[in-house]
Amino acid sequence: MLHRKYRKQRGGVILESLIGMCFLLFLCFALVELFLMIGRQMIMDYSSFYGAKALALGFAGENCFKATRIAASGIAGRDITSDSEYQVPLSQSSAEVRDKLRMQAARYMSLGRASGVEYEYWFSSGDGPRFDWGLSPYDDFVRCVFVFKDPPFLMEAMKKLMNLSAPGRVPEPEGDTRMFNYAKIWLDE
Repeated sequence: MLHRKYRKQRGGVILESLIGMCFLLFLCFALVELFLMIGRQMIMDYSSFYGAKALALGFAGENCFKATRIAASGIAGRDITSDSEYQVPLSQSSAEVRDKLRMQAARYMSLGRASGVEYEYWFSSGDGPRFDWGLSPYDDFVRCVFVFKDPPFLMEAMKKLMNLSAPGRVPEPEGDTRMFNYAKIWLDE
């Protein structure tokens, strides 16, 4: 009689373990996505600060936007630079990568889009991941808003599992910085 009871429970432990492991994997991937969202938010805050700082010091709007793009290049997608000389392969050591990225940023800041330096989400428009921004120079202060529209997920299946697949449901990281307008003081005198 004891033997029959165990025979009925034979697959129960495996099934319970699989259900538990599925839940733990979902939780693990959800945490990874959460950490990516937090990292994107931090970079967007930094980028908007960088743009507001450039505007507060009197730089032109296009240069401010270039500065925000450079500051957000960590989340700007793949490097799709047209000139292979300026692409930065990930197989290089960190000092080489740092030097090439500095050179790439300087080239982009001086030549703009004509430099050939481009990341996946820099110039995107319409649907899909892209950067949106706005500058507002007021009398006493300046404001820079930098938004990452429709950011990609590490796994698109997680977007559906987390019930974020509907339009407008994906949290969009946004940096919004206000700063005193130093250029007005210096340029008015």
